[in-house]
Amino acid sequence: MDTGATDHITGELEKLIVQDKYTGNEQVHAANGAGMEIGHIGHNILHSPNSSIHLNNVLHVPQASKSLISINRLACH
Repeated sequence: MDTGATDHITGELEKLIVQDKYTGNEQVHAANGAGMEIGHIGHNILHSPNSSIHLNNVLHVPQASKSLISINRLACH
């Protein structure tokens, strides 16, 4: 989880239940300012023993080395 992340991000396409190809021009910017291309937008469900969390609009960024969950998006939705 990341308090500074503005979007949910994964570098692993297979983690997305829905995998819609991204056709826009926006990029994700890393802390160092480098831009990374968005490949797909999708959804995922995180399961725990007592509940499930639905993550909508997860960005597939092939260059991302770690998956990030945006605390801001979780709190607002």
